[in-house]
Amino acid sequence: MFGRSVRRVGAVAVIAAALAAWITASGSPAAAAEQDGVSAEAEPGANAARAAAETAADRRFWSWFAAHDDMLFDWTRSAGDAERRERIFDQVEDELHRVDPQLYFLFGPKRADGKREFIITGEGRQRLVPVVQRLTRAAPSLDRWIIIAFRPRNPQPEGVTYQDIALCACDAFFTANRYGDKLQLSMYIPDGLMGRPTTQTAAMLLLHDVLGELDMMTYVRGVDLWGTSYADSNSVLPITSLPRFVDSVLK
Repeated sequence: MFGRSVRRVGAVAVIAAALAAWITASGSPAAAAEQDGVSAEAEPGANAARAAAETAADRRFWSWFAAHDDMLFDWTRSAGDAERRERIFDQVEDELHRVDPQLYFLFGPKRADGKREFIITGEGRQRLVPVVQRLTRAAPSLDRWIIIAFRPRNPQPEGVTYQDIALCACDAFFTANRYGDKLQLSMYIPDGLMGRPTTQTAAMLLLHDVLGELDMMTYVRGVDLWGTSYADSNSVLPITSLPRFVDSVLK
């Protein structure tokens, strides 16, 4: 996947702030809203003007997207195309930020059927769930595009690299306790990674990759991070089995 998301320092800071609510926090909508810097209280009364402005912003973005279809579709991942690719991504980011300044995006590779995926992500921010859903619903029919709301699950997660942390999915495990319709996770990673300032973010990025953005927000109440020396080998499960666990227990 290519786009403006985890690979940018600014976007990683967004993810770190948004996912911090899952570390020993309740994960409630109010807490998540406060993490995003917005009030959890609903505005009194209907806000027709705001709704109209949101609809106009959505239409403006998709009109721009459709008008630049060829440019957006035809870039390549080659090193020789890097400069042009960055210019294209700059434009997409600028247009997307006219809808909301905390939205980001990813492009999938060109597929054998001649289509390409365009993923819109709020990087784990609860506040942006309705924004992402609204914007993707507003997408017109685009012959060469598959528009996807939220980062999907990675069916073959290998791991993540974030600054000085390289965390392989094969080295991560979990246990889970159910609280109503959510899970409190204990995640176990190599002892040597514990205690570093970047470890928490790397672990959350791996969870995000394994479980997917929306399911992470919907079904995970909180995460406790431990070194593997604290794990009971008879009870922990591989982190790659987390999606199957969530589906069987909560769906």
